Amino acid sequence: MPTYVTLIHYTEQGVKAFKDLPQRLEDTRKAGEAVGANLVSFYLTMGQYDAVVVSDAPDDQTVAKLALAAAGRGNVHTETLRDFTKKALRKRFASLDDFLKRWRAAERKQAIVEELASEGLPLDPLAEEIGKELDPFDLICHVAFDRPPLTRRERADNVRKRDVFTKYGPQARVVLDALLAKYQDEGVINLDDLHILQIPPFSSMGTVPQLVAQFGSRAGFESAVHELQAALYEETA
Repeated sequence: MPTYVTLIHYTEQGVKAFKDLPQRLEDTRKAGEAVGANLVSFYLTMGQYDAVVVSDAPDDQTVAKLALAAAGRGNVHTETLRDFTKKALRKRFASLDDFLKRWRAAERKQAIVEELASEGLPLDPLAEEIGKELDPFDLICHVAFDRPPLTRRERADNVRKRDVFTKYGPQARVVLDALLAKYQDEGVINLDDLHILQIPPFSSMGTVPQLVAQFGSRAGFESAVHELQAALYEETA
C-alpha cells in the first residue's frame, strides 16, 4: 500500500484537550483499520506543524476521508505532504517553464534535488507516497504543476525506441545502455559521475579510463551522457 504523510496543526480546542491525545490516537487507529488503513507512526514536532502522522492506506480517497473525519471533530487542521510540497515547489519555481529551464540547464540534475532537500523539501518521502518508480523530474512536474508523470521505465523505453546511440561505437553503446538501465532500475540520475563506472556492471567491462576512452575523452563521455539525459526528457520540450 502507498505510504502517506499528514501534517497537523492543533486547534485551540485540540490544545485544551491535549490530555486526551492517547485516546484520540487509538480512535484514529481503529477508524483507519476499519477502511483498510494502518497508522504507522505519530510524531509531535516543533516549528510550522504540531505533529506528523505516517500511515499506509489503499488510496488517496481513504486518506482524505480520514483527514476530514479528524478535522470534523474540531481538534486539528490537516494538510497532506503532497499539498505542502506543491505550495513550496510553486514558491521555488514560478512556473512549469521556469522549472523546465532550470532542469535542462543543470548538467548535474542531482544538484537540484540536493538544493531542494537543503531547503527543507526532500523528495524521498513524496516518492514513498506517490510512486518510487518516478524520478525527481516527474515528481516535481506532477505534484507542483499537475503534469501526468512517466515512470523511469517508460522514459528509458522511449530513449531505446528512438535509438539515440547509433553514432557511438559498440563498446560505447554498451556503456550507455548500462547507464540507462541504472537510471531505470535504481533511479540514478547523476549519470556523468565517473564513480558509477567503478561499480557493477561497469566494473566488469573495464577500468574507468578504458570505459571513458570509448568516447574519446572525458569530455566526450560527459557529452554523451548529457545527450542521454536530454533524450530522457525530450518529450517535455
